[in-house]
Amino acid sequence: DGQQLAEDHVIDILLAHAPGRDMVACNDLAHMGFQTFNRLLDLFHPALFLHGHTHLSYNRGIRREEQYGSTRVVNCYERYLVEL
Repeated sequence: DGQQLAEDHVIDILLAHAPGRDMVACNDLAHMGFQTFNRLLDLFHPALFLHGHTHLSYNRGIRREEQYGSTRVVNCYERYLVEL
């Protein structure tokens, strides 16, 4: 079940096309992110969450990297080198 998976810490890296909800400075429906990813981060606490979809040119407030709890969140739009 989900709780046992969380206790076993089975996700180290989460990769998705879109960001989690409110993880980028965009308010339009297509770019505000999905709450489901926030729930996954809250449950599994992966070390890294990689997403794209949100172009840095959409808003000056969009940052390449953020922190969500203990998870490093990286907007990999276009291309980005991530060192592990």
